[in-house]
Amino acid sequence: MQFTYTGEYDALFEQFRDYTVTDLNIVEEPLEEIFTRCYGKRLGAVEDGGSDV
Repeated sequence: MQFTYTGEYDALFEQFRDYTVTDLNIVEEPLEEIFTRCYGKRLGAVEDGGSDV
């Protein structure tokens, strides 16, 4: 399973209390991905639909 979670890790781990977790990989999302999710476009994208710079 893969998902994006924002918040305190303790609250997330509490949801797993009834499951056996065999592997867990926590990765901080790159700043560009956060920006894209918030503002809806990639950094450096040209307004007319051109390629990234």
